Amino acid sequence: MIQVKVIILLASLALLLHSCSKNEATTQEEAGAGTRILNAAFVCVDKVYNSELMAPYDILQHTVYRDSSNYIRCFIVTPDGRTFRTSEGITITPHYSFENCPPV
Repeated sequence: MIQVKVIILLASLALLLHSCSKNEATTQEEAGAGTRILNAAFVCVDKVYNSELMAPYDILQHTVYRDSSNYIRCFIVTPDGRTFRTSEGITITPHYSFENCPPV
């Protein structure tokens, strides 16, 4: 079962990297001189475990508190942009779909 999730995650990530379009000011030039904001997309599907999503999201998102001009901007992406349910039953609304996500 874990191998299937890993394959789905890798395939989703490959599709995400291939299909993302640029919609927001997310590059260093657009953010301003001396600013470095990296994007971290968390590709999710139904039945993801809460800890698999929330733990790394939380750690990376807190980089903004260390340095507000050099941090990692986290967001959740699903193939279609629709809400999904975690394995434990939490409903999550993603920030983006594959079609409108910022570059990563």
